[in-house]
Amino acid sequence: MTNKNKVFVVNKGGHDFTGALHFGEIVYLSEGSLNRYAVTNMYRQFAPFLSESMPNDYILITGLTTMACVACSMFAHIHGRLNLLLFKSGKYAERKIVLDELLNGKPFTDFEEMEEADRVKNIIEENGITNLMLETYIRSNNEQKENS
Repeated sequence: MTNKNKVFVVNKGGHDFTGALHFGEIVYLSEGSLNRYAVTNMYRQFAPFLSESMPNDYILITGLTTMACVACSMFAHIHGRLNLLLFKSGKYAERKIVLDELLNGKPFTDFEEMEEADRVKNIIEENGITNLMLETYIRSNNEQKENS
């Protein structure tokens, strides 16, 4: 089975990212030098890529700290979670944070959310549904769960 997740590399530099292919298709959010103070420009540059991200995708931290902060904030805002790939001891280690677990006092539902995300992702791929339609569905489904 092929991995259809994406690994969003914050900045394409002189590093070999092939080890990250195990986690999904590599997508570069930027390349080369950027002004560390131009965070709005970073946001604009990353938006087209991250707006198409899925809850099971990853952010691979590279480049300037401000770039990583902007990319991670965007991903976390979209999905309510953060999936990181960090280079540790010669290989990539995944770290996942479900934001609602501690911040809002909601119960931990990571596995249920991932199963639902996988199911919806398959429906999207099979039927050509847009990311906006997916997010609307997920929000509606979550609201129904909260109200029941």
